Amino acid sequence: PTKSPSKEQDTFPLNDIDSEATWMSSRHGLSIQILGGFNYHANYYKVRELISQIRKYLIKYNPAWIIITLSSYSYGDRYIAPHSVLTDMNIGSTTKTVGTQWRRAHPKHRLNNDRDLFQELIDGFTTINIKVIAYMAGEGPAMLRNGEEKAFDYDNSSPYVDSCELCPKLLNTSSPFCRCAPSVQQWKQYVLKKYNDDNDATLQRAFAEVIVAEYAKRYKETLAGFFFDQELYMDKKQVYDVVRAHIPHAVMAFNQPQRLPLTQYNYPYEDCTFGMLSDPTNSLPSSCENYSAIKAIEETSFPRGYFSVNGKHSLAHINVPTRSNWNDDQIAWNNEKAAEWFSRVLRANGAWTWNVKLGRGREFSLIDREDLRFLVIVYEGLKVGYVESQDCL
Repeated sequence: PTKSPSKEQDTFPLNDIDSEATWMSSRHGLSIQILGGFNYHANYYKVRELISQIRKYLIKYNPAWIIITLSSYSYGDRYIAPHSVLTDMNIGSTTKTVGTQWRRAHPKHRLNNDRDLFQELIDGFTTINIKVIAYMAGEGPAMLRNGEEKAFDYDNSSPYVDSCELCPKLLNTSSPFCRCAPSVQQWKQYVLKKYNDDNDATLQRAFAEVIVAEYAKRYKETLAGFFFDQELYMDKKQVYDVVRAHIPHAVMAFNQPQRLPLTQYNYPYEDCTFGMLSDPTNSLPSSCENYSAIKAIEETSFPRGYFSVNGKHSLAHINVPTRSNWNDDQIAWNNEKAAEWFSRVLRANGAWTWNVKLGRGREFSLIDREDLRFLVIVYEGLKVGYVESQDCL
């Protein structure tokens, strides 16, 4: 039989739910990834085009939030907003405004002013009543997870940074040497000078107090929360305390290596689950491996839709890509299964985020057309309910 997508209730008082994510319950949102730093995509990103597209095609389906990469996805060395330390110290690590001659663009050029693309996006989504949540890679500028070799300026990878010139100076060697990331070494030297140490614990402290704190303070009036990736490479308590000091009611989530079964892994710091399920590069997000997350949400009770640990509640939230490899490959979902799982999570008072791919060519600021068509089909499915599939039983 067809089941209604309407919200299921229990008798637990809303005011007694210890979570800042209650406003997300039975609602859905989007997620996009914009490459941080000085690059064509971020420097020329057209916020108005994205807002106009969502207003025209998706706003009638009431998406409540959008998660946007303040840092690059999975990389902590690049950001889409200026930073008082990083921008001038690590050339090319933050976004700039540039003229029409991209070939002449350079982050040190006097005509290239700082661009706070993240603030522009907050402002744009405010006009259509969608809250913005910041995604940040927890490894920070020290690249504690990926390693120095993956930094944007390692071994002359950046056209704006001469590693062969800077590395010998930073590493105090007279031998010719290019195989370092000046951005990582300069950040470590900054931390050493500020804290008298540059071990991992100190680098994690600096990420919280220097990087996260500045952005939390800047966006405190308009930002709805933070989703932190790479939980193992950051100090959750320090980050939690810094964010709470500036944004008391921020929604916070942390991504940890174990994702299934879906439950509250980051007590007492998370307000909702980060929601990533199995690695989409190994199995499709619609695979039966992930069906357990749907059932886990449906089995929650008192309060419905939340995982509880010692009185702390974490909203059951799923965060999955439309595609089989985040922003690449093909749409990974059967339309009927997507509508069914989506409806069931919302009906059980959970929350759902669709990570969508951005377009290519002249449409790089827009949601990809194929993703847009898929979203409309799935959203329309919410109106008519769903038929429970037997595929994963």
